[in-house]
Amino acid sequence: GVTALPDDKVANTDVAVDAYGAGLSYVHGDGFVGVSVKRTGTDYGVPYPQISPVDPDAEGPVGIHLRQTRYDFRAEQALDRGPFSRVRASVGHADYHHEEIERATGEIGTQFLSSGTEGRLELVQRDRGGWTGALGVQGLKRDLEAIGDEAFIPPVKVEEAGIFLLQ
Repeated sequence: GVTALPDDKVANTDVAVDAYGAGLSYVHGDGFVGVSVKRTGTDYGVPYPQISPVDPDAEGPVGIHLRQTRYDFRAEQALDRGPFSRVRASVGHADYHHEEIERATGEIGTQFLSSGTEGRLELVQRDRGGWTGALGVQGLKRDLEAIGDEAFIPPVKVEEAGIFLLQ
């Protein structure tokens, strides 16, 4: 239902992206610790079929206004404890939202909101005759919500936790 214009362009497929980030790490002989943040903004058009005069309720062009901010922390440290040689940790958090915007009116149709955090801690085993591995825990918590007249999914909460042994 989407056709190219005579100049081989598809209507409402423009895009603008802004992304920037920064990070800082301290590195030493036995490991490192670091943090970073990244912000992404994207605005784009969604291709749509030409509006039919037969169907006055057909939707016109829709645009997406998307924003995400992500924070990360990572660290690793030498560890001389029993069978373990290193400890590693990481935590990440992201806030995401996007709105579907009616291009003709500027009205926000549906909004999608997501927020989540994930973390991992692992003890790395020292090499013993060619055998290596890790023991650790990992967890995730994420919330997703859609708001608006065309929000067809219910709010979702995800929580995961795990313990692992990798050889």
